[in-house]
Amino acid sequence: MMTNSRFPDKSSLARRILLLAFFLLVLPLVIYGTILFREDVTLFSEIPGEAAWKISKEKLFFHLSLLFFLIFVVGGFITWWLTKRMARPLKALARAMARVGEGHLSSRYEKDRLGFEINLLGAQFNRMVENLIQYVEEIRQEKLAKELLRGELRIGHEIQKQIFPKEIPRIPGVQIAAGFHPALEVTGDFYDVFAKQKSLVLTLGDASGKGISAALFALLLRGLLRAGFYCGEDSIERVVQKTNTLFCRDTRDSGYFATAWIGELDLERGALHYTSCGHLPALVVRKEGDIEELSTKGAAFGAEERIDPISSTYKLSAGDLLILYSDGVVEAHDPEQRLFGRSRLESAILEAKDENAERIANHIFQKVRAFSRDAAQHDDLTLLVVKITR
Repeated sequence: MMTNSRFPDKSSLARRILLLAFFLLVLPLVIYGTILFREDVTLFSEIPGEAAWKISKEKLFFHLSLLFFLIFVVGGFITWWLTKRMARPLKALARAMARVGEGHLSSRYEKDRLGFEINLLGAQFNRMVENLIQYVEEIRQEKLAKELLRGELRIGHEIQKQIFPKEIPRIPGVQIAAGFHPALEVTGDFYDVFAKQKSLVLTLGDASGKGISAALFALLLRGLLRAGFYCGEDSIERVVQKTNTLFCRDTRDSGYFATAWIGELDLERGALHYTSCGHLPALVVRKEGDIEELSTKGAAFGAEERIDPISSTYKLSAGDLLILYSDGVVEAHDPEQRLFGRSRLESAILEAKDENAERIANHIFQKVRAFSRDAAQHDDLTLLVVKITR
């Protein structure tokens, strides 16, 4: 509670009124009595002898009593009027405070001619109410922004649900597990897994930016890639070229782009034909525990309209693991801002490499959460694990 020595309280106001009454009533009487009864004071007056004898003691007492009575009556009235008048500003301030307490924030204290220090207190009160109104407005705007953000998150997460496949295909000899842990904000992470004749198509990507627009562009890219594979293109390079051309037409003026790792696994021969469009390299963990990177040179979707993607082929054998992940996994940080990093990811994979695909994915997420502790998650965690069992 803020106090100010310039502002009088009720006791201070009462003392001032009593002091004023003293000067108006008591002090003149004291001065008069002092002069009248001091021994060293001599009053000289010439009164005719006949008149002096005519003065009655009773009449003198009556006049003196009348004089004192008038002094006390008039002085008492003046004191009462001053007390009531000087208390008016304090009552006005109390009424203004009461109305503000009831929620009437338009109520203000109006300056009074006899308010003196009460006027200063009233001015301070008015400034406090103005600051209160400003604070309430800021709270209202902040609440509105949070409601809009919650609405955007709800819509964004609904869009993200449409990005991911409804179900993971069941293929003999191949275990597939996917995981997605959304961040506080909507981002553009996506993955896709679908069977195509005698092959399995695997995609994991990340559209730039955040919010609903990033989720929409991720949905667009996923749909274009699916359409390219289902339209019977003879190579992964042609799928990427056509997808990029269409994607650029929709994102040319927005500045959005997206990275992706795309692979097509021949289920009969175990040959993995893949390309990387600016995305993080995939990891292959051999049965013996060796780890290899799968990556190619390539531009992100939307970076430029004409691209020449480069593809490569890798032979997967029984017991091998293929790990696709987004940057949110390796860039997860702890409260000290240290990154989870590639080395911790590889260690987590090796610790669980003999488990099935689903347990491997869960183990990686548990390691990331344990490392991050209470640190806020600012990016999605997206993971795709494929294990060849025969």
